[in-house]
Amino acid sequence: MPLHDSETRPKPRITPREQQVIILIVRAVPIKEIAAELGLSRNTVAQYLAKLYAKVGVHSARELALWAMREQILQIEDLNAPAA
Repeated sequence: MPLHDSETRPKPRITPREQQVIILIVRAVPIKEIAAELGLSRNTVAQYLAKLYAKVGVHSARELALWAMREQILQIEDLNAPAA
């Protein structure tokens, strides 16, 4: 019996823009600042997050960050390098 849902479903494809959003979320950047840095509206960033949560099966930014690190979507150097 699998220990985690991630063991039973294929790893979702994360787009480069979604990865940028994840990196900034992991850095605890507020949505307003993410929007400004990526040239998006706050609503668009919120939509990216909602889609990401559904895509990977999480319910919070913290869970998204943990998922991204566990699935090796992020590397340590991603947390220090510019996201855009």
